[in-house]
Amino acid sequence: MKSRGRTGFTLVELLVVIAIIGILVALLLPAIQAAREAARRTQCTNNMRQIGVALHNYHDTNQVFPAAAMNAGALGSNLYIPPGGVRNFTGYIAILPYLEQQAIYDQIDFKLAVGVVDRASLGGGGYQHAATNHRVSAFECPSDPKYDNPHSSSGNVAYDCENAWRANYGFVTHSTGVETSSSSPEYARIRTAAKAIFGGFNGAGSIEEIKDGTSNTIAMMETPKQKFNHTTTLGPYTAFGPYWNQYVYTHLISPATHGINRPSCYWYPTLANCEYVYAWGAGSNHPGGCMMVLADASVRFISDATPTATIAALVSMEGLESVLVP
Repeated sequence: MKSRGRTGFTLVELLVVIAIIGILVALLLPAIQAAREAARRTQCTNNMRQIGVALHNYHDTNQVFPAAAMNAGALGSNLYIPPGGVRNFTGYIAILPYLEQQAIYDQIDFKLAVGVVDRASLGGGGYQHAATNHRVSAFECPSDPKYDNPHSSSGNVAYDCENAWRANYGFVTHSTGVETSSSSPEYARIRTAAKAIFGGFNGAGSIEEIKDGTSNTIAMMETPKQKFNHTTTLGPYTAFGPYWNQYVYTHLISPATHGINRPSCYWYPTLANCEYVYAWGAGSNHPGGCMMVLADASVRFISDATPTATIAALVSMEGLESVLVP
């Protein structure tokens, strides 16, 4: 009698094949994830390079860099803007035409406000939703999750906003206390030996003022969308900026004060959910550090282990303490 031929695999053979496939997937997955992150990091670098070039094109036109914020309703805003003068414009808005976003820029009425933050109760705030409610991918790093974008918040005079679109690239300054550091009308252009390019509002530095060298001075750095607020144990405070289309209190980034990828547990170790970067901190989802745009429009990666003194020297533009980018 003729025997029947095999028509399939045995259970043991199937299990062996499945196990081999599982091992191969486990071996390949890290490589795939690394390749994806490399692609996202390249896109992030390209975004920041575009922003750096846009800053220079703005400078070529106006002989000065754009202000980080204009007529912002910040603490002490009564020192440099008149009653009814709150507008909450941002430096991101100023460079839109240089990022191929002229269509959005043309929709904005610069006689009217784009946000309502008003800490000195001056009045003049408001929204232009049709003009500003747009996602601008050049301001977002693809390595950072979407996280509540756009965001609307009410009930806090420092963070009230509507349809506010988060930016991953922040204007760098020395201190988050910049708003109350001077009682002089010169507040808007804080004059200290170690001032940053974006040391205040309604004004910024120019290339000729950068005495430390454009290749040794930071203009902008990455900052994560998701951050921590020490006043609550419920987790990250969703209203923290910066946003490209309107000013809120956490608009500027101060890496010399708050570090790079430094968790909020550094300051508040007893609170829960404090693993996120604090309000004004720099950082990213790239392992080991973050990207930065230097004043010469080049993009460099800086380690989160960089000493504070080095970061401070890189932030200042006329401190005469030029250091090489690590």
